[in-house]
Amino acid sequence: MKASQQDAPQGRHGGKWLKRVVTAIVAIPVIIGLLTFVWLTKVLAVVALLFGAYEHALLRSTALNRLFASKSKSDELDRSTISLLTNSQLPLLASCIVVAIPLLTHLPYPTISFSVATQVAFLCLPFAYIIKYALFHELALRGGKRDEHQQQQQQQQQNGGTSNGGRGLPPYSLDLPYVLSQSGLDLLFLAQYALPMAFAIMMRHLREGMGFVMVWILCTFQSDNGGLLLGITMGRTRVLPTLSPNKSVEGILGSIGMSVLSGWLLHVMAQQWWTFSCLPSCALRDYLAIAALVSVVGIVGDLLESAMKRAAAVKDSSNLLPGHGGFLDRMDSLLVGAPAAYFYIITFVEPPT
Repeated sequence: MKASQQDAPQGRHGGKWLKRVVTAIVAIPVIIGLLTFVWLTKVLAVVALLFGAYEHALLRSTALNRLFASKSKSDELDRSTISLLTNSQLPLLASCIVVAIPLLTHLPYPTISFSVATQVAFLCLPFAYIIKYALFHELALRGGKRDEHQQQQQQQQQNGGTSNGGRGLPPYSLDLPYVLSQSGLDLLFLAQYALPMAFAIMMRHLREGMGFVMVWILCTFQSDNGGLLLGITMGRTRVLPTLSPNKSVEGILGSIGMSVLSGWLLHVMAQQWWTFSCLPSCALRDYLAIAALVSVVGIVGDLLESAMKRAAAVKDSSNLLPGHGGFLDRMDSLLVGAPAAYFYIITFVEPPT
């Protein structure tokens, strides 16, 4: 009996690794193929942001409903696809504004128009939520609906649950703190995903952009794999267990070590094998520096997303990618490394002329 109980976790880990490998075998050639052409890279970026905004809306709604209804005994959430698509419109629209200039141009460096568009997106997003709140609040609570809303709030306080049966927005969603919390989490989405995506697109526009993007992506993926492998097999010393219970010092060292090792292997492949001539022709120290940077920054991004999932009481952002979770589970550590790699490249490898 004990042996079977001990084998069960190993079986689950084995099944997860098998799914991860199969998904990677299918996805990596597709991603490399899309990176070959700039316009396909931009399509990939837009699709990733689309699914990311959808998953973010799910996590954000679940986390805030748990927070504002933490004392309720039977809070039913509206998880319908229509509701999630509606909730993801504002962060997706703001994300499109941020990446618009890199998408529509081939400029490898930030411009004034990009800076203006980014500031507009970050400033207008909370303002749009406030306007949406004011209009919805006035329209929904005029006349008899105001009394109905007050009755719902009173009933919720009495029975400790929502009174609308989950058929729409819970009563507390009409409160200003709830709306401001939504805008704050969406600003985090812009900072962690949309803005780094813009720098990733600008990285692709560099002279050896495709090679740098491949180094950034492959080193980040191997960093995740190294952290997961050493964390499962050797992880003992926990780091910030309140945010990520499985994150360990051994796993972090494994992430950085695997990423740096991957950077070294990619440099060797670029120097020795003509079939990998698409890799950048920079020095070994640049490969190692980029690999270390994206790994360290990626760990921070992973912790940020872990905090979001912890607040929503879920393990993965979705199940769209078997063995990996959702798009945010793959992009959390990936995208935050794009600005770090990009600014290193334009500072030490391909400075503006």
